Amino acid sequence: MNVEIMIYVNNEIENAKFFQQALGGFLNEEAMFDESKKMTLILEDSVSLVFFKRSFIEQVSPEVLNNSPSLLFQVDNVEEVYQRIKNLNQNISELSNIESKRTFNFSDLENNYYAIIEK
Repeated sequence: MNVEIMIYVNNEIENAKFFQQALGGFLNEEAMFDESKKMTLILEDSVSLVFFKRSFIEQVSPEVLNNSPSLLFQVDNVEEVYQRIKNLNQNISELSNIESKRTFNFSDLENNYYAIIEK
C-alpha cells in the first residue's frame, strides 16, 4: 500500500522545497494542465507528500479544498530535524518532552501547522 498525503497551498513549489529541506526525501515535479505543478515529495518507499496549488484544486475538486489534515511526522533524529527546520523557519516551538518522547510544532511557509515527534 502506498500513502499520498495531499496538501493544498498557494505556492506548491516553495512549500515542497521547504519540506524537502526539512525532512529529506526525493522531489518529483509534474506539470498540470493549468500550468501549476504537482510536487511529490517521496519520504519513504510508500509515503509521499503531494503539494497542489489551491487554485488548481478550486477548479477540479472544490469540495475538498478546505479539508486540511493534521500531520504528525515520526522521526528517529528529532534534534537534527528540529535544527534543520529552525534554520528554515523561525515559526517553531521549543523542543519539549511528552511522556518519554521529544516533540515540537512548526509552520510551513503559509502558516499551516505540523508536528514532529521522536519514534
